[in-house]
Amino acid sequence: EPDSKRKCSKGSPKAVKVGSGALRLSVIKDKSRSGKCTAKSRTETKKISYRLNGHVGTQGMFDFKYGVAAARIKMHKLQGQHSSFWLQPFDGNGPHSDGHEIDVIEYFGDKHPQGGLTSFIHWYKGKRLIKTGSWIKDSKSFLKNNKDGWSKNYHVFSVQWTPNVIIFRIDGKETWRTSARVSKAQQYLILSLLASDYEALEMADKKLPQHMYVDWVRVWETPVS
Repeated sequence: EPDSKRKCSKGSPKAVKVGSGALRLSVIKDKSRSGKCTAKSRTETKKISYRLNGHVGTQGMFDFKYGVAAARIKMHKLQGQHSSFWLQPFDGNGPHSDGHEIDVIEYFGDKHPQGGLTSFIHWYKGKRLIKTGSWIKDSKSFLKNNKDGWSKNYHVFSVQWTPNVIIFRIDGKETWRTSARVSKAQQYLILSLLASDYEALEMADKKLPQHMYVDWVRVWETPVS
């Protein structure tokens, strides 16, 4: 999927499983591909195995406008891929769109130097894509104690979306809010564990598979008349 910065990986149902009350999304080796793929970052080029990514979405089946969307997630462990819970406008995110991509949470792995957690909004200014948001500062302060961890236990990640403001929370505690760019379009849900080329080369093939677990996803819609 080179259009998504993933020449070395692609989505596949083989990387999605449901069992023991949870959805498991994975990054696994693509056993159908022989040879290696050349992955590049800003500073490095490396050959790695082709990989399959797990992701699910509600496009064409469920979307909503305004309310709260939440998911109870246990993140993957190692750097080299990112777990995500995000929203996309039902008619696509592009120039002149009334909707925006809303990344409720992204996790880039344990021991990440910036804490590993981000929240972003992607919107267009004319034909130029703008990325608003940041790494969540002092992300460890949202953990219960020193034994807690994003890949050790489940945590609830949510977004509250009104016509005027978008508020992001972890376990009910606010991490960021913005009123600069608020989507005005119906949005659908996506859960994913994706290995983009720039990060996939950080992890040796022998460390695969990696897994993200989702206990539940809920939406409380509060339409505005």
